[in-house]
Amino acid sequence: MNHIATSFESTLAAQAKLPRTHRRFDRSSDIPSASATLSKTFDVMRRHATFRSTPMNVGIATTWWFFRELVRHAQTLDDRLHPEWRQTPVERPVFIFASARSGTTMLHRLLALDETRWATIKLYQTIFPTVTAERVFEAFREGARGPLANVARAVPTLLDRTFFDVWEGVHPLALDVPEEDECLFCFGASSPTLTLLVPYADELAETCDLDGKPLAEREAFLDYYEGCLRRFLYASGAGRRLLNKNVFTGPRVRSLATRFTDAQFVFLVRHPYDSLGSYLSMWHRAWQVHRPEIAKDSDETRAFARMALRHYREALASRDEVADRLIIVRYDDLAQDPEATVTKLYQGLGETVTREFRDELRSAAERQKDFRSEHTYALEEFGITRGFLYEQIPEVYEEFGFER
Repeated sequence: MNHIATSFESTLAAQAKLPRTHRRFDRSSDIPSASATLSKTFDVMRRHATFRSTPMNVGIATTWWFFRELVRHAQTLDDRLHPEWRQTPVERPVFIFASARSGTTMLHRLLALDETRWATIKLYQTIFPTVTAERVFEAFREGARGPLANVARAVPTLLDRTFFDVWEGVHPLALDVPEEDECLFCFGASSPTLTLLVPYADELAETCDLDGKPLAEREAFLDYYEGCLRRFLYASGAGRRLLNKNVFTGPRVRSLATRFTDAQFVFLVRHPYDSLGSYLSMWHRAWQVHRPEIAKDSDETRAFARMALRHYREALASRDEVADRLIIVRYDDLAQDPEATVTKLYQGLGETVTREFRDELRSAAERQKDFRSEHTYALEEFGITRGFLYEQIPEVYEEFGFER
């Protein structure tokens, strides 16, 4: 790990010579090729191919390639049609992260109610991270009058029901709601969501470890990633602060902190026993579509559990790099008193809770009281004990005082 730390120090020293938030973003921001990762992924797919999984693997890979090429060409058009995006800075962004199933969606969507302050990325904007696409969608919405208005509403609804109902009752997805930006990492072939399709986390561990990648590869990805954020802020930000959330940020914190030197990070902490059980149940439900032979108590689920717990370790280990920019929020506090938790968080972010936002926040908190999750699970179903959790991340238990 020493060479990683050294590379971060040298990068920070170089970047310190320039005020990032005010300089022009004039470097290439093409989607990285990630040929080594893709080659490894296809090899793992080939070795574990089954009669049922192969058609889905081919279909998803083809769809990924199609959208990736579509985005690449649309981003090329951005330079011709909307070159001003390059002069749009990403100033004082906020990155919310945690281990999955720890309340990031709840916190993200609560803060997103403060629309005058935060620019939050919606799911469709992560699939089409281009100014050109955003302008096309805006024109479509403006032109959809009369009978066409019903079509404009029906198409997204149909797509939501067709593609995003696998996690109904667990993590509701919809194209037009704030969502994490993992699609940007998927296009760059640097995402653990790949394990949804290829459930062999031990063999694909490097797909989510941005901080561990060679400096040149990491910087190329960050150029592309920052370019996507600049495009979004130019098209939809309207001078607001970027509010982002992603449950896979643990092994990326150092990279993001190095690139966005004025960013703030919000780390949501939940007991691993509660978060991991929900996480495994969520992933296993998706595996059953194409890998029904994978049992809950299996090598695959335990490998995935080790990857998820590593995110806890990475988040904790990155605190030194972002100590003065890191705010820790406990899931239990958020669930019990959302208004008080958000108010305290705003103080740490240097923001003021307006009367209008407080009213929205109270209404949302009241609705949250009536929410009862239909998602039932038990960690022991996956062959994982409380002792296993402590053995994997004892430093996390000790830091946050979690019961063993």
